[in-house]
Amino acid sequence: MPKDCAKNIKLSILIPAYNVEKYIEECLNSVNLQITDDCEVILYDDSSTDETLSLIEKHPITENKNFKLIKGDVNKGLSYARNTLKSLSSGDYIWFLDSDDIILNGSVEKIFFTFNSHDVDMILFNCLRWFELLSTDGTPIGYEVKTYHKPAGYYSTDSASIFCDILKNGNLHVPLKIFHKNLFIEGTEFPVGRIFEDINITPLLASLSKK
Repeated sequence: MPKDCAKNIKLSILIPAYNVEKYIEECLNSVNLQITDDCEVILYDDSSTDETLSLIEKHPITENKNFKLIKGDVNKGLSYARNTLKSLSSGDYIWFLDSDDIILNGSVEKIFFTFNSHDVDMILFNCLRWFELLSTDGTPIGYEVKTYHKPAGYYSTDSASIFCDILKNGNLHVPLKIFHKNLFIEGTEFPVGRIFEDINITPLLASLSKK
């Protein structure tokens, strides 16, 4: 990314990708519609073995000056990918988006409205989660939709209450939050080699958040 662009970046959308050829185009379509001059998108392909990288390279998002693609030579896992993306980010705020996620139209606009309305350390949002259900022979039979609920526009400086709400609701998924870069102090790296890495990092970042 050009150096003159990096100075104005408010939000970094960081996308790790590995063998997601079924989902990556839809993810990038939803993001590409919303990139602004003060928003960057950095994608790390973790040495995919399917068509993921090829689909990324052919996608129109690659023509955006605020998009950057990093290619890993060896698969090192999600935690390594996220740590690498974070180290390359320029934004005041960081959003770790999964490569099978879709963001709704207007999401980035609402996020920037929140930045401009409140001095926040962390933003949490609702989402719809879908799981592809398979029959006994492996045929897809539909999707199950789950929702995380929180009143729109809810704002709090009660960090203890926020921390308890996150744990009580099981809302530990990193893509459902945007973090100020200042929360990432020493010791807040994603643990490389572990699964369910969100469980390790989200409570720590939430405990550091004051508003």
